[in-house]
Amino acid sequence: EAKFGKKAVQSRWRGGGQPLEASKILVLALQDDTPLPGIFCIDPEREVPVGLPILTLIVDYFSRCILGWHLTYSSPSQWTAAQAILHANDPKEVPVRYAERYPELALIFGKPSEIAWDNTLFQFARGMEDSLSDAGIGLRLVGVEEPTHKAVVERLFHTLKTLLLEFLPGATYEIARMREFGYDAEQQAVLTINELEALIAEAIAIYHITPCKGLKGRQPALVWRKALGATQIDRIWQADEFTRSIGAVEYDCTLSKSG
Repeated sequence: EAKFGKKAVQSRWRGGGQPLEASKILVLALQDDTPLPGIFCIDPEREVPVGLPILTLIVDYFSRCILGWHLTYSSPSQWTAAQAILHANDPKEVPVRYAERYPELALIFGKPSEIAWDNTLFQFARGMEDSLSDAGIGLRLVGVEEPTHKAVVERLFHTLKTLLLEFLPGATYEIARMREFGYDAEQQAVLTINELEALIAEAIAIYHITPCKGLKGRQPALVWRKALGATQIDRIWQADEFTRSIGAVEYDCTLSKSG
């Protein structure tokens, strides 16, 4: 308190009221976004640099599983938040090396009954609330400047960033090892957007099969698989209607008299 003030103490080291609770999967999810510093991406199709990526995650609170995610290269918005929800709604493609041994990874998806968000302006905008309501999803706002409310997703961001550093082309290793294999980190430091998406999918798969302290040493994927027997996966069945409600636009279309 003497060094940083009362506000810092309340924000970082004191509790933020009653903890979040969930009795089964898909009851409550946490959604947040974070920049991925040290990563610079280019779009190979358009041959333009897109810059710093920002990752949005939706995490199931009960199982700690990542239901969906979305990458953007501009400021987070209602659109990017909704894209993460749509990604959470569908089964995922699992990296080949994990798909056969861990088939449950493809089943980590669904529509949460409620999503807890920060207090960013677009997250409690009326349009966002209406779109979620139409899809049957409740909106909960966590305490202002009280990160203890969403400590689960904050720790997960740290875990994923740590995993990604091991895979990044620009990562550095022991000097002797780099010389032995002729590896120059400076020459490998740029990623394409497709490469980054593949690396994130790899990191998420590893996270799902790694024992988690918050789950008393159990794997998130194991907790999810066991919970599936008692819970039916719900989904946004009118996904096209939800897409229209968030303002999706298709370009280069011809409109006929029949619509």
